[in-house]
Formats: sequence, structure tokens, C-alpha cells
Amino acid sequence: MGSAPAGAEVRLRSPDGSDATVKAGGDGAWAVTLPPADTPRLYAFEARVGARVLKGEGALAVLPPPEIAALVLRGGYAALPPGSGAPGRLELIAFDYDGGGAAVVGVAAPGSPVRFLIDGGVVGAAQANSEGRFAMVAVDPRRGVAPGVHTIRVEAKGGQTVERRVEVKAPQMAPDRAYVAERDANGWALSWRTPGGGLQTSLVFDPAQGGVAR
Repeated sequence: MGSAPAGAEVRLRSPDGSDATVKAGGDGAWAVTLPPADTPRLYAFEARVGARVLKGEGALAVLPPPEIAALVLRGGYAALPPGSGAPGRLELIAFDYDGGGAAVVGVAAPGSPVRFLIDGGVVGAAQANSEGRFAMVAVDPRRGVAPGVHTIRVEAKGGQTVERRVEVKAPQMAPDRAYVAERDANGWALSWRTPGGGLQTSLVFDPAQGGVAR
């Protein structure tokens, strides 16, 4: 589901051919039911209003259970989940990285200040919005995150913390592929081509695989 200009034709296009088209309502809201799959699928999306075509930001990732059902992947930034998580419960949803930096997205108590740490060093800070969602990018994009195993951690007001051990790997993808999905110890690792032609990996966490707030 999402929003577009009122009455627009919204098109979702996937490299595997599982495309979908739906019309936005008078308030611009639209929703579409996609066929189930055992592995993640990525969709480019656009809205057509007459002869005008509006390209969506990033790509829509649709995931099989038990992870979050869908996220919008954004080049150079954290993935954008729809309304998700339990209000007040600190939770990591996804970790994004490329050769230039890293970002994290999650949920916390609405309005709560949060900090983003990699291997014990603070790299970012933000405040959860009114819905409890937050997104943070590492403050020094030149630093990047070296390949290997790292500990990412988020701290919230009241002493709540949540952390994950993640493995950062250089994406291995053939030139004719738009994305590759691999099962990871933490969930799904989605390596995909950004609109600028780079490669980014979005690690979407499985809540059952650890990372519980404490």
C-alpha cells in the first residue's frame, strides 16, 4: 500500500515478471495484493497521470514470513518500512550498507532519542517520530564499513538497548541481475542496484533470530 496522485495508475514492475497495476483512489491511497513467494522480490514502482510518469523512490522489497512484509529500499539511506513494530518496544528492522557508509532503521517509543553504534563507537543519532520509527545514517560516509563481522547497536532513552552481530560482505552479482537475495543468520540479505548504478545491501532482520531489546 502507499500513496500517489488521486486517480493515478500505479505500476509495480519486477525483473521476474510478477508485475502488478492498481488505480489510486480519490484520496491517493492505493493497495495491491501480491502473490506469495518463498524468497524476497523487488519491484520498481511508478505512478502514471495522463502522459506524466512519476518514478517511485528506490525499490519495493516484498518479503516472505516471518520478517516484515515489505520495505522501500532507498539508495544511500536506510530502508523505509510501513507502520511496523510495537510502540514503545525498541527493535531493529534493517541495516543498510555500501562502500561508502551504513544506515539503520527501527522502532522505539515515540519521540525517544536513539543512538547508533558500530563496534562500540557512536556513528549516528536521531529521534523516533510520532509513530515510533527512526532511521540513522553513519555520520562519516567516507569511513564505510569494512568487510567482516561487526556489532551494531542501538540505544534508546531509559537504558533500552538492542544489538546484532552482522557480517558485511562485498555483493557478488552478475551484471545482468538487478538484485540477489540470500538467507543470512540474521534474516534476509538483499543486494541490489541503486538508481545511480551502485550496489547496496539491505539486511532485513528476522525478529526470531535475536536482537531482543534489554
